[in-house]
Amino acid sequence: MFERTVTISSAGKSFSVTGWRVGWSVGPKHLIDCLMMAHQNGDTVCSTPAGEAIARCIETELKRLDQPDCHFNVQKNMLLSCRDRIVEILIRAGFTPCVPEAGYFVLADWSQVATKEQIEDGSSDTPDFKFAKWMLKKYEIASIPPTAFCDKYKDVIQSHVRFCFFKTDDMLDKASEYFKKLPKN
Repeated sequence: MFERTVTISSAGKSFSVTGWRVGWSVGPKHLIDCLMMAHQNGDTVCSTPAGEAIARCIETELKRLDQPDCHFNVQKNMLLSCRDRIVEILIRAGFTPCVPEAGYFVLADWSQVATKEQIEDGSSDTPDFKFAKWMLKKYEIASIPPTAFCDKYKDVIQSHVRFCFFKTDDMLDKASEYFKKLPKN
């Protein structure tokens, strides 16, 4: 797939320095050349010292990829642990999660947690928005309605919400307590 894929990354996600606004792309030359043509007309100013610092971090960590304390290995293991914890919490609370192989979010079906009647608020919002508002107001649990990102598959994803799992152990412990309060249908 390398010949057909461009991977876009950011320092904010890879190194937890969100304010630095440094990103990069990796892919085959023919795709990167096209990306560079488009990028030159749409780029905002990036701090040269921040770009240099991230480049050095990447170079350093690439040399250490086979070591367990390499930043990328530590981050991957931490994210997998957080993902597995939130999946367990969601299953216990009655959700049916779609377990991702990567990323920071779990999409979960909420249809066993609440009925459409329970979440009805009189608005014209899609069910995922209604559920997210209901869960936030009633149980203080924040989620993201996926139909905000996708029109094409609304009928499939409107019974799902998205949860970020890139959290500390303390936050996941607290989340577990909040999720225990949810009803099960």
